[in-house]
Amino acid sequence: MLYSMQSHCIVLAIQADPAFCAAHYPSIRHIRFDTANITSITPFEEALKMIRVCLNLGYNYCLNDKGFELRCMSDLYRLFSYLIMFVPYHLENEANVFHSREKEKRFTRIINYIHRHYTEKITLSSLAESENLSMTCLSHLFKDAANMSFQEYLNSLRFEHALLLLKKTDRSITDICLESGFSDSKYLNKRLKSVYNLSLKDFRNTDAPPGRKVADNCDKQFFYPPEEGLEILRKHYHFECDIKNTPNISQNQKGTYM
Repeated sequence: MLYSMQSHCIVLAIQADPAFCAAHYPSIRHIRFDTANITSITPFEEALKMIRVCLNLGYNYCLNDKGFELRCMSDLYRLFSYLIMFVPYHLENEANVFHSREKEKRFTRIINYIHRHYTEKITLSSLAESENLSMTCLSHLFKDAANMSFQEYLNSLRFEHALLLLKKTDRSITDICLESGFSDSKYLNKRLKSVYNLSLKDFRNTDAPPGRKVADNCDKQFFYPPEEGLEILRKHYHFECDIKNTPNISQNQKGTYM
């Protein structure tokens, strides 16, 4: 899928269950890569091949032509083979794999709930009770997964929401704080001072805060339909099949993928 995080940032995201490759490489279910910074540790030519495979995969998926599923699977197998060849990894036993997946599901469930209700009253204790966990256990789970505390994450969502209301509406500071989930303006004032060195009033009257723009509707995530995704891929990358009118398949000659 292709989506934009901001008007100037377009992302090609490939999500695939490693179990797809388990029939021919059973241990893939237990592989855990040690880093996400792939390009910095991969030889340049091989990293370029990985990028091309990803582009091919996105192209075939968006094109949705006859037999595209097989071409996507071919590229997916090739991508996993590069990852296993060049990215450090370790193997986890079945129990750890199951435990890791359950933690991911639980954290995703918690994050989704917070994003739906962050303007309301949410407490760590209420979330812990709903997940049948102790507050200490949930606190550690959140810290490990998000690299910040539950309260820090919650306040950051509320802060961004308040900034948007400050810029896009003429509502009172009190109303904005209450709608954003803050009990009063003290935290908002303090956070604004530390981030922008501005008061609430000055921030509202400033066209663009130093070093950062406040997100508006055009900066939210937007998922492109396959037709538009195909045009974006064609705009930024040359696919030889568009000229030859042949399927977009990986070629082995000279390590090129067109």
